Amino acid sequence: MIKGQFLVATINMLKYMKPNNIYFFLLLIVFTCLIACKKESSEKERFNAYLNDDLNDTSWSNNNTLGSGFMEKIFESTAINPYLDSINAENNTTINLPGNIAIDFPKNGYQEMNGSNLTNGTIHIAAYSLSKKGDLIKFIQSTTHRGTLFENLGIFCIRAYKDNKELLLAKNSKITIRFSNNKNSAGQDIKLFTGVENPTPLLSNHHYFNFSWDEQKDGVEIKTYPNGSPGNNTSTGFEVTTNKLNWIGVGKPLENTNFSASFAVVLPLNFTNKNTMVFAVLDETNTVAQLSSNFSGRAFTIDHFPSNKKFTLLSISKIGKDFYFDSRINNVASNNAAYKLNPSKVTLSYISSILDNL
Repeated sequence: MIKGQFLVATINMLKYMKPNNIYFFLLLIVFTCLIACKKESSEKERFNAYLNDDLNDTSWSNNNTLGSGFMEKIFESTAINPYLDSINAENNTTINLPGNIAIDFPKNGYQEMNGSNLTNGTIHIAAYSLSKKGDLIKFIQSTTHRGTLFENLGIFCIRAYKDNKELLLAKNSKITIRFSNNKNSAGQDIKLFTGVENPTPLLSNHHYFNFSWDEQKDGVEIKTYPNGSPGNNTSTGFEVTTNKLNWIGVGKPLENTNFSASFAVVLPLNFTNKNTMVFAVLDETNTVAQLSSNFSGRAFTIDHFPSNKKFTLLSISKIGKDFYFDSRINNVASNNAAYKLNPSKVTLSYISSILDNL
């Protein structure tokens, strides 16, 4: 009714207007409509509203806490399965993992968490090898040590159990890991990192996710040797001896770190640090960095990232029962840049296939 009255009034007004004034009046109406459409479009870009849906939650957590069930679902649906085996505590034993990986376990070399030595019985071993970039993301891990990125030459998670209770290596006991890498890294600056874990696990029935890498200098020995044919040493063999179990990483600090950049990643308001993770993956090295959430800026940020290397940004989100994903390839990292990602709904199998091919 109101629209009809407005139309009649407009027609009556045009009857008494001069031609030049009519043209001006019509242009004013068109301009007003364009401004209204642009405003509506801008509002849609800032926020998409969904009736009675978790997508409407645009609040951020000031303690960087992902929503309940997020990490569990990502891990259980995408992560690789562990290699399972058992050894006799009284014997020196070598177990062989897929990918030409061998681990030597010592005899009489274990103790319980309370410090009691364990010298006999069957010990169960669960071991993971994270050799690819996608493996690291599936385990929600970064190759970062105190803010500095390193190249993953071999990352392992090795856990020992007796009667469902986790064990440690006894004093003066060590394991040795032998593996190969398809890059010629022999003689370079290779370091061993171990995972310093938070006593409170993020997952009750799996390995710990919340840990940080720390360089291990004591009780460790790293040997490298060419592993290719004579005159064509295109790969490197490693022999790593350590007195630690659980997370063990062999890595090489990135070169040219003086050429670094700080940047942010911005997503639509529906995607927050309660439901989203963002990763930066270098193209030419086996390096993955998880971006930190910036509560005040409502963005995901990173510092000291190589500015002269090609990289890919990826976001993984879980809102309600649905998963969302987006990625962006960048030739270089621009300092103080704000990159945009716009996730769309996908299946978890789609995310897993992308990660497998990084």
